[in-house]
Amino acid sequence: MLLQEFVFGEISIERFKAEFLDKQPLLIKGANRLYEHVNMESIDDLLNANEGNIHAFTRVLIGSEDQVIHANPLFFAETQKTFIDKQFQLGATIKVEDFEFRHPLMAKICRAYEAEFGGDTYAMTFLTPPKQQGFGIHFDPVSSFITQLSGRKHWKIYPEHTSFPTKTMNRPLAGVPMPDPLIETVIEPGDLLYIPAGFPHEAMCTDSHSLHMTVGVGTHRPVELLQYALQELLEQYVELRQPVYPTAPDFKNRITLARDVLANAVSEIDVDTLISNFKIAYSANRIDAQKYGLANYAKAYQLCPDSLVRCVPHKPSYIEVHGDKLWIRASSTIRPGRPLLTAPPHIELPAIAESEVRQLLTSTVPVTVRELHGELDLASKVVLARKFSNMGLIEVVDSSLVEH
Repeated sequence: MLLQEFVFGEISIERFKAEFLDKQPLLIKGANRLYEHVNMESIDDLLNANEGNIHAFTRVLIGSEDQVIHANPLFFAETQKTFIDKQFQLGATIKVEDFEFRHPLMAKICRAYEAEFGGDTYAMTFLTPPKQQGFGIHFDPVSSFITQLSGRKHWKIYPEHTSFPTKTMNRPLAGVPMPDPLIETVIEPGDLLYIPAGFPHEAMCTDSHSLHMTVGVGTHRPVELLQYALQELLEQYVELRQPVYPTAPDFKNRITLARDVLANAVSEIDVDTLISNFKIAYSANRIDAQKYGLANYAKAYQLCPDSLVRCVPHKPSYIEVHGDKLWIRASSTIRPGRPLLTAPPHIELPAIAESEVRQLLTSTVPVTVRELHGELDLASKVVLARKFSNMGLIEVVDSSLVEH
């Protein structure tokens, strides 16, 4: 299991949820070996490969001040990477973002976080020179899982300051008196720190540089589901959509009517249906983290009855039965960041294919196309598997069984 291997180590996820999740910080020494997959050389490679676009996902900070990475190399003699190297030597912290989709392993780990805890995840590295502090004391609006990758860093984590804060509730804490820290430690490669949202913390490099990976897990809050419900209600009630004009004599009455309509509609929401619809809509907006999309599409063209296939891990699909039709709502069909749709895209298949469809979309153990049981003939099973492979819903896992 990814989270057990690359995050928690010997601490079970069940114990973590029961004793620490949202309750208290946690230090696990020697928890994992993520440093074998992400290290100083990885950061150099990533930045070198993205020369000219580094400014899109990297911040250079001295204290709390951003050092601007030039975006147009035509007007500068040095490269973006050279600028970053020099700033690091001058004491800057280098923050590299977007590991949740720029690094294949971290993409899978982030999807595993989302499958376990829900919500959004993002992953970033912080590289700080010796004897420097990247950020002053602060708390975050999301829970953070911090794995040390290289060097050492001295951390202090204090008791909770704000319960379940939002982004707008965040504020500087410099100069604010703090109680004794709950945890004070120096972390080394493989160590894990869990810091719940709202718990102030600060870190300082000692005589060594420090590189750590932070995964922020922003789990869903009830208000997010209710905001989605409001979008559904907007489509159902014209009173909520009609424009109101502040100079009109019925302005206040129209607002009052809309309030009453909304209050009544919200009270009648079926929560089970809301949760189901929200999951489908949210899944459609997720980042597509499939690692070998191009290679898989190429294999799909020659996929045969004896090809081994399985579902793409952590890429959920939802099946709806509508009479003699199946609707398949796949994840990652809408660009991330766009508003959730109350009716995200779907593909339609005949209900006769239900057995094969469910096997393909849920089987984590590779099976041959021939082994799929159901009412489709073999040729139709191959066509279905190719379609799902092209959509990134399944992957071919054994190329030796692909026809040439």
